[in-house]
Amino acid sequence: MQLLREQQTPPAKILSLFNHPNFESKIEPEESPIIHLTPTKLVELHATRIIKHWFSLPLPKVRPDRFDTVCENVVGDLVGIMKGEHPKIRTKLSFEQIIKCINHFNLARNDENYYPVDKSKIEKIGLERFVYNKHQNTSYLTIYLDPPKTLTKDINPQLTKLLMNGFAKAQWGSTAKDIEHEHRFWFILASNRLVKYLEEHQNEFQPMMGLSPQRPEKAAEALITVAAKSGNWNTFKPKWLSNQYSINNLDLWLRTNGFFKLSTLRHV
Repeated sequence: MQLLREQQTPPAKILSLFNHPNFESKIEPEESPIIHLTPTKLVELHATRIIKHWFSLPLPKVRPDRFDTVCENVVGDLVGIMKGEHPKIRTKLSFEQIIKCINHFNLARNDENYYPVDKSKIEKIGLERFVYNKHQNTSYLTIYLDPPKTLTKDINPQLTKLLMNGFAKAQWGSTAKDIEHEHRFWFILASNRLVKYLEEHQNEFQPMMGLSPQRPEKAAEALITVAAKSGNWNTFKPKWLSNQYSINNLDLWLRTNGFFKLSTLRHV
């Protein structure tokens, strides 16, 4: 029993379902003679498999002193949800759907390539709260029926880091680590937008100014400069760096500071 606790498996009260000969194999249809379980017992078997799946992922574990209580509560809630008889959660979900919900949550919580950007808001959600939050009468199962959205691919990670460092130093006098966790997505958008801008105008830049898609450092500095001079720097939000207004201001600043060839200045 101690070993099972260390593995975060359900308590002895429902352990017999784990020891069923078909636990790790594909569950056969109810009419198959291979499994002789009542519909209720089959749903309970599914519930214990769901719990074990949660424990197999890098998700919050259950405190030892609450292990039995939590697992029994979760089995009860899962059985009610799968049978469509939960008193509070009206959405009926199958075993396969619940497994997918947990997988989707795992991506959202642990993979930086998926929303949310700020993982701290969900990183402490445990098994019991995920299945059914009795204080709010809600279930994260219904939230994660669909996969989390993927974040925008970072085209130039070094440029993104440069923007974060520049912004943090200019606004807060700190480092990118202070803003990366919550605002990283917005700096990726700004970085990607800057890459696109430089590619669109690369043939218009003065060669001697050292500005190009391969050398974006001065454009990054300029984007922070024009943002700082926008008149609302103290309340400036990172997500504004990628909007058209900021890009237009950057374009004007570069043109008026000699970064464009003279033949292009008629477009200012």
